[in-house]
Amino acid sequence: MKDHEFYQKYANMPLGVRQTEVLIDEVVEYSTPNKIYLEVKEIDDKIRKDIFRKEKLIRAFEEFYEGL
Repeated sequence: MKDHEFYQKYANMPLGVRQTEVLIDEVVEYSTPNKIYLEVKEIDDKIRKDIFRKEKLIRAFEEFYEGL
């Protein structure tokens, strides 16, 4: 599932379902859709600056490369 699909599905999920337990893996780690959302959002917030920087570097490289 793509990030935007995850955020869209979470936004459309009924509020009462967001606290239902979800099995994460075989190690018997449980979470809820709400906790999963918060963790995914936290990860996205951490990497957002790096993604913007990467895109900026790639654009600069593409412009340079096209000018050769």
